[in-house]
Amino acid sequence: MTSLCEVLQLICDPQAALLPGYFVVNELLKLCPDYQRWPHWRVSRLLTDFVENFQKAAQLLSIVNRTRLRPVVEHSGHSGWSMSSWKLDSRTLKFGLNGSLPYSAELLAPQPALLNHVLRQPYSKEMVCAMIDMTKKKQRCSVLEEQLISLTVSSLRVCHATDVYNQTRAKEAMASTGETAAASDGTANAASAAATAAAVAADDGADDPTISAAAGGAGSSGGTGDGGVGAAGTTSSSAGGTNNPASNACNSGTVSTAPSSPDHFPCPCHHISSLLIHFVLHQLINFPALVLALHNKLQKLKMREGRDHLMWVLLQYLSGTIQKNSFSEFLPVLRLIGTLSCCVKYSPYFEYQ
Repeated sequence: MTSLCEVLQLICDPQAALLPGYFVVNELLKLCPDYQRWPHWRVSRLLTDFVENFQKAAQLLSIVNRTRLRPVVEHSGHSGWSMSSWKLDSRTLKFGLNGSLPYSAELLAPQPALLNHVLRQPYSKEMVCAMIDMTKKKQRCSVLEEQLISLTVSSLRVCHATDVYNQTRAKEAMASTGETAAASDGTANAASAAATAAAVAADDGADDPTISAAAGGAGSSGGTGDGGVGAAGTTSSSAGGTNNPASNACNSGTVSTAPSSPDHFPCPCHHISSLLIHFVLHQLINFPALVLALHNKLQKLKMREGRDHLMWVLLQYLSGTIQKNSFSEFLPVLRLIGTLSCCVKYSPYFEYQ
């Protein structure tokens, strides 16, 4: 063992120049990629120090904070040199790094967050295909299926939260409209009661001369009794004009329909539907496998929120392919419907072959 350690020290000595240092690092990283578990403890310190001497060279060949950077997704396509920084392996979602050097653990790790970020953006189909080098290939990409499922689940939660927000705002708008209508009804009833009392007083004055004279004096000082009735009638008609809740809502600027979300973003499920159709038609994902994996994930999460949006997404694809594919490819969709719909019980028909 002592002789072996001396030989390794001679090989790793830069003054001896027996072998280029990069070749040595390349062979060592092939043996131990994490350069932490060496064959023997007596050579671990020597080999670790030798590999760590190349960390500065690895930093020169990498981008600072590369794992935290995100691209700007455009609709013009991404096939030029600018895509080189965002290329990912189609099987592992790792960066394509140059050479066998001691890169940081973040750079060597998979980058699902980067692909998920690009998938969320509009006009991202071409860039996604360029990132995972699937522009001219037509083969299934399992990592793309996983990220699309993750994006679908998060989008369903966003849609559900938006629906709850819109329903709450609609109830508040209806409540405020009802309170305004109730206040208008109260004003109209008071005006009607005052008009009725004035009319009764006028009728009594016609029978009693004293009351008639008093009514006549009041008419000479402040207007006739009929004028009072007319004023009350005017008040009643003006109050009755606001007795319509619809007109109150229009006059007050209150909209009876459910408002949109505060950020005014379109429904993310529309984007999910576009991605699903594009990737299935280009044979990058398998639709039955995607639905089956989504079914298993929703069952594991015990999640039913946003199921209406999910059915809409699936029907967008099924409406154009139901005559081209066999019935067996749609069985996972039936199982998913049975799981999400609490009123539909599982049937052996779903197991039809």
